[in-house]
Amino acid sequence: MRQFNLTDSLSSEKAGPPLPRRCIWMRMALVILLAVFAVATMQAADYGIRINGYSVWEKNCNDLSGIKGVTGSVKYDPATKTLTLENATITGIGDERCLFNSECEGLRIVLKGSNRIVNNEGVGMEFRSATTICGPGTLDIRAKKKEAILFIYVPLTIEDCEITINSENTGIVGGFISEKSVLTVRNSRVDVNAKNGCVVYFGGIVLEDCAIVQPKGVVFDKGCMSLAIDGEIVKGRLVIGKPNYAISVAGVAVTKDNCNDLSVIDGVSGIVKYDGITRTLTLENATIAPGKSTVGIFNADCNDLTINVIGENSISVALACIWAEKATTISGSGKLNLKSNVQDGIHLQQAPVTIENCSIYAEGTYGIKGVANESGQVVTVRNAYVEAYGKSGSVCQISGLVLDGSYVSAPENAAFDPVLQGIAVDGFLVKTNVVIAPDEKYGIMVNEVNVTSSNCKDLSVIDGVTGKVSFNPKTKVLILDGATIINNKLFGSGIINSACEGLTIWLEGNNRITSDGGALVMDKPTTISGTGKLDLSCRDVYCVSIRGTALTIEDCEVAVKSKWCICGSDAQNNSLTVRDAVVRVEGENGAIINIDALVLEGCGVTEPVGAKFDAALRGVALDGALVKGKVVIGPVTYGVNVAGVALTGKNCGDLSVIPGVEGMASFDPATNTISLGNATITGNVAVNSMIPDLKIMLIGENNFISSDKGICTIGALTVLGPGTLNIKAKNDGIMTVASPVVIDGAKVSINAEMGVAGAKCIVGDADVGDERLVVRKADVEITSVLGAVPAIGDVQLDGCHITEPVGAAFDSAMRALVFEGKPVEKLVIRPDADGIHDITADIPESRRGTFNMQGVKLDVDWDSLPAGIYIVDGVKKVKF
Repeated sequence: MRQFNLTDSLSSEKAGPPLPRRCIWMRMALVILLAVFAVATMQAADYGIRINGYSVWEKNCNDLSGIKGVTGSVKYDPATKTLTLENATITGIGDERCLFNSECEGLRIVLKGSNRIVNNEGVGMEFRSATTICGPGTLDIRAKKKEAILFIYVPLTIEDCEITINSENTGIVGGFISEKSVLTVRNSRVDVNAKNGCVVYFGGIVLEDCAIVQPKGVVFDKGCMSLAIDGEIVKGRLVIGKPNYAISVAGVAVTKDNCNDLSVIDGVSGIVKYDGITRTLTLENATIAPGKSTVGIFNADCNDLTINVIGENSISVALACIWAEKATTISGSGKLNLKSNVQDGIHLQQAPVTIENCSIYAEGTYGIKGVANESGQVVTVRNAYVEAYGKSGSVCQISGLVLDGSYVSAPENAAFDPVLQGIAVDGFLVKTNVVIAPDEKYGIMVNEVNVTSSNCKDLSVIDGVTGKVSFNPKTKVLILDGATIINNKLFGSGIINSACEGLTIWLEGNNRITSDGGALVMDKPTTISGTGKLDLSCRDVYCVSIRGTALTIEDCEVAVKSKWCICGSDAQNNSLTVRDAVVRVEGENGAIINIDALVLEGCGVTEPVGAKFDAALRGVALDGALVKGKVVIGPVTYGVNVAGVALTGKNCGDLSVIPGVEGMASFDPATNTISLGNATITGNVAVNSMIPDLKIMLIGENNFISSDKGICTIGALTVLGPGTLNIKAKNDGIMTVASPVVIDGAKVSINAEMGVAGAKCIVGDADVGDERLVVRKADVEITSVLGAVPAIGDVQLDGCHITEPVGAAFDSAMRALVFEGKPVEKLVIRPDADGIHDITADIPESRRGTFNMQGVKLDVDWDSLPAGIYIVDGVKKVKF
């Protein structure tokens, strides 16, 4: 607004002849009058109210939401001195008061809807003129450093509304102790939570249609001029409640006259009473069954009504058993059976309902029901048992379901569906019995949080847990899939199995548990298994603690790092079993200690060399002392790799589990025999043998497809029939190092750069190799580039001969099978003529011998043969 400056006004005149003294004074008077008028105009426009330091005046009063920190609807009517807050929020700026009435005597602050005032630095509301805060809405005030409400030398009235105050300093403060600072609370609810004093330093209090509800024994103390108990100012929480009953039982309104004994109502029996101060309706072994068509309990306007159930209670009515239009809680130690003939067991009319610590059975056309597509209709079940049934819907038309210490136990897989607004299964609302039960605890803790029926499907909701973590109570399997569990609390543990007998921790992917206390603590038998890995570490206690029970680690990889790694308790019966697994521990003060048994199946202690379990020392020891530092337990292998995978006790029974192996394939470690039945092995090297004597037994048609070598052996190799083996390799079909290769009674076909090749082994000048190929009554075909049988010590044929090239022979100087001075590239070896169809024409008929009907030549004279049909010298004969 423009400011008037007398000097400026006079000096701005144009130059001219001097004015008479009288004119000058007249003009000065006019300027002064104009300035006074302007100031008066400014004062008239300022209404004596400030919001976040900004004045409320005629230019902005119709819409104060433009003030910084203000949202929602805030406006002021100067004619009625009414400031209206409607769903508004005022957030303080610096140390400015959010709302300051300095000069507006008789100001009325009208609350509509839900409103908030938040000030972290300054005062929430300050009044230096008489002020009234009234409803019908609510106001939530949050102050951090200063007072939530401050009224100085003036009265303050709160009427027909609800005010909630949370302050880290003081709540409602009279500022300076004065008899003028009188607080009047009329038909309202004021809930104050303040650290340094709830309602303090004022002249007196007047309560109309309300009373101090909490804590008990509070009075206005003239000594400290505050609300106090036994002379001590009330700090913490203080509640002033309004006795607005606004409820009915069996169609009869609850009043001050009947509230102490509502069993006088027709159709009501047992103990039924209402406490207007605490808003508690008590049912103790009560029955509400009016003959008329009405609602059992109707909460029309009693916000935060509590229905306390004790013993066995029932409500059986034609309409809704419980109708809630305001927030209602059903709690207690008892049971409440609800049965409606035509409506709902529990009806939510745009209001929340909480069921806690009791048992409810609700049945009707609908079990528990709200109003379709309305908000605020949240059902909370807290550590309670609820059964709901409705032929049109058991739990439906609600805006939310909060389960706290409870879970939906039936039907299976039922859950709240926000789209269908009710409990549903597979996209359909449940119209059968719905059961919500108190959480079942499974005896396991993750990050010191109990695994229960509520959280078991997704344990990543627990603080410090990421990745996929879940528990199946039926199979007792805790799944860690790419999970991380971190607990930095002092002596906090990652996983504790206190009561789950036979727990399995299943690993997928890479997982990690890091804790201050034990990463894994067990009081019951536990198995760690799976296809993944688990890294465990903790600060300075036992990382894996076995407390009088058994731990099994199988088919997975576990790494432990701590001052003490895997440790039993002082009690006996601490056992560790490692089965076909890899366990790496690194313990500064102890690796594996205080255990009474170490069972190794398919594995052994591989590091440090020579370390083993010492029963006397109760741990893994070396040279008579427990090992400190690194200990590795790994699978025991049989010295044979198939498709690049070592054969172990785990996979030897069925090699088809190995990637690259198809068909029937197995390994017998007792006889060192690989048995193949119509199998195909694909890999860099199909079979790599590091044992002294390997046998490969063939049945049917078998194939090796290799990017390097088909078979590589450093020990004797025997390929046995009667089946076939086709080897297709880039380099060697079969490579032997200082050992013989025997093909006995089998059919072997090789297509490779080199067929059967040796690697000459020389120590000094001595040849210590036994690289030779022995073919015994077998059928061999080799197609090669650099030689069918090169770099070999000898070739021996037993019961067979070379058919291609005819005349090929072994050359010891060239260490190869050669023909016409060159290594043979294409080689065919056939069995000698033993059958009828293989006999050549140049053998006299009289010398052909005796054969059975399968063509096998028999070296037995005729008289010694059993009865049967034979061919003797080309003639079929029958012996009787």
